[in-house]
Amino acid sequence: MKPLATNGRLQLYLSGTLLLAVLCPRSTHAQATTVLATVRDSTGAPVFPSRIEVIGTVITERGDSLGRVVLRGVPRGLHQLAVRGIGFFQRIVSFEARGDTLRLPAIILRRNPIFDSLNIVAPRKGS
Repeated sequence: MKPLATNGRLQLYLSGTLLLAVLCPRSTHAQATTVLATVRDSTGAPVFPSRIEVIGTVITERGDSLGRVVLRGVPRGLHQLAVRGIGFFQRIVSFEARGDTLRLPAIILRRNPIFDSLNIVAPRKGS
């Protein structure tokens, strides 16, 4: 009779798993949002390179040459983004992640004037 007892436990386990899957169909991954953003300067030109971080998470991405950034797996709810670009002031942007995909309005960064007079000098490679 031991095989029947084991078989009964297996049936109970499978029934419970099926019931849980039916009652709770959404996984943790389904509770995440993909956030699309663009980073621009005050003239509308893309900021490159740029970096966006979802504050309080490990989600960080860099923008492409057109200023576009895709943040995947952002948990649903209220968040803040730290948006940075070389030669620009950092900007904090608040948003609510909801739905599968959220497209944010263009994020405009203000130029930091201290970088206008910055001259970077480096030795040539191989010198």
